[in-house]
Amino acid sequence: EDGMVWLPCRLAVLSLGVMVGRPWWLLTTARREGAADLSPNASVSMAVYAHAVGVRLGGRNRYGRQERDKPLLGTGHPDPQPASVLAMVQLTRRGLLLWLVLAGMLSC
Repeated sequence: EDGMVWLPCRLAVLSLGVMVGRPWWLLTTARREGAADLSPNASVSMAVYAHAVGVRLGGRNRYGRQERDKPLLGTGHPDPQPASVLAMVQLTRRGLLLWLVLAGMLSC
């Protein structure tokens, strides 16, 4: 599973970085912070969203009945608020639109 989503995850990281105007900084920061987690893709994706929106993610999480401590991502930023979630959804939509436009241009 991790191998199949490695490239899409990195493309999402790069596109989010382009959309917020800091592609290389965001990529290197997400890779550095994401390396602290066992999940090579989810942690990088979470780190890029944390920094793109300016929130802290991670910490204690619940998976069913199990609780796990995950690395903190986006340290130095405040906890997410409802507006932060909306900002992440809007970034995701803009990213999808960006890739659809690029795919359309390449198919012509």
